Amino acid sequence: MSKIAQFIKESVEWLVENQMGCCRYKLDDHLAIFVGWSGGYGKEPRNDVIQAKDDPDWGIDAGIKVWTSDYMQTDYEWLNFPYEKDGDVWDMGLTVSPQEDWERIAKHLMSMYNEVKEFDMTDGGMILPREVEYDVACFERTLKIKFSKGSNIDKDEIWKALDKYYDEWQDDDQGRCCEDFMVESVCEEFDLTYDEWDSIPYEGKEEREHLWVCEHCLMGIESHEGNQATLAHGVDEMDAIESRCDWCHECGFDTLYELV
Repeated sequence: MSKIAQFIKESVEWLVENQMGCCRYKLDDHLAIFVGWSGGYGKEPRNDVIQAKDDPDWGIDAGIKVWTSDYMQTDYEWLNFPYEKDGDVWDMGLTVSPQEDWERIAKHLMSMYNEVKEFDMTDGGMILPREVEYDVACFERTLKIKFSKGSNIDKDEIWKALDKYYDEWQDDDQGRCCEDFMVESVCEEFDLTYDEWDSIPYEGKEEREHLWVCEHCLMGIESHEGNQATLAHGVDEMDAIESRCDWCHECGFDTLYELV
């Protein structure tokens, strides 16, 4: 039996005997495997979870948690899972059953750990973005594209990174080729389809007080809301940021309409 599987087994035995506490197996400077009591299992007896003797609402869980998030580390539920800046939580906890396969649960926990260990995080568990660099090579030229990423994609930041190198290309076709290459690289990095990439919200409203929309979206808005007060702006259709509609997120327009 592996060390982690043995740790989980012995921790469960200790928790059942003592009916309190929390056990830790440290993995790195922030993350550890914890085995402890978690609430929410209901008052009725169950055969798929090891419940507390005095209060069956509490059962034994095992999970990857941030050991630096709580000084005492004596209560499983007081410890944080890793989480994103926007509040999304990496729930990496598992229920321990009375007939548990210790090797199975150990492998499952380590699989979840391997997904998150590459990210830097605060002591509280918030995942920090990290800088990613791509070499974009085409037309016998190579440019380095840098942007930061957490586990979630900041599409705005990626487009800003793309926009920085457009001025270095004299030929528009070359610039568009590199844009396609970059999007392809990002999709591969994050294991996304192109449809999934297109569905990611793009704010594109930096330094814009109001929404800027294309003519097609303006017509759609006015068909529902009536005539709108607008200001027409001529924009650079080759600029992925400037020419992007805030409503449909498409780019390449030469005119956008500011809704005032």
